[in-house]
Amino acid sequence: AVFTSEEAAAIRGVSLSSGAKALICSCKAKKNDPEEFIMFVVPADRK
Repeated sequence: AVFTSEEAAAIRGVSLSSGAKALICSCKAKKNDPEEFIMFVVPADRK
C-alpha cells in the first residue's frame, strides 16, 4: 500500500505532476440538513 502521491508516482515510474489525488469532504448547508459528500480532484503535485 502507498500513503502519499510521491510514493505512488515512484512505484509507477512517472513524474508526480502526471497523477491526481481525490479528496472526499462531508458538509451540511445548514445544521439540520442531511450530510452530503463532495469529491475534489486536484493535481498530485499540489499541496
